[in-house]
Amino acid sequence: IPTTIRDAIRLTDPVGTGFLWVDRLRIIQDDEKSKSQFIGAMSSIYANADITIMVSGGADVDHGLLGVGSHKRHYERFLC
Repeated sequence: IPTTIRDAIRLTDPVGTGFLWVDRLRIIQDDEKSKSQFIGAMSSIYANADITIMVSGGADVDHGLLGVGSHKRHYERFLC
């Protein structure tokens, strides 16, 4: 599991929702029919979310989430 997804699990686990939707894993990226189906349902998926995490930075899927996991110390320095 890529670091960013592991960090999302660490972040959401204490909430106790028991379910984590990861677009990258759930939507078959090279299947246009599947992508179209899920993209059409996104408003419902996100409207029913307890937490929404959007990652807009990082070089790749192993970048992680700032403030979570191994990036916690880096994030704390960034805020000071």
